[in-house]
Amino acid sequence: AELEGKVREEREARLASGEELARLRGVLEALDGERDRVQAEADARAEDLAQAEAAVARVQAELEEARRSIAVGDGRLAKATAALADAESDVARLTQALHA
Repeated sequence: AELEGKVREEREARLASGEELARLRGVLEALDGERDRVQAEADARAEDLAQAEAAVARVQAELEEARRSIAVGDGRLAKATAALADAESDVARLTQALHA
């Protein structure tokens, strides 16, 4: 009787152990699924970030090109302003010479 009780206890312990193992496997599968979902979300965010960084780099390059163009335009404007001042000076001088 005592041996039968021990055998029964051992069977129950093994059954409980098997149920616990099945439960733990289920938990592990759920955690694996959650890990995969989080990894996929992290990958998507990393891709979004890479695209945003590339867009920022393009805009910065365009901004630098615009700055260079403005600098060239400023230089041309300065030369044109100087040429206009010279021409106005020549006209004034010639006008004085005509009236003298």
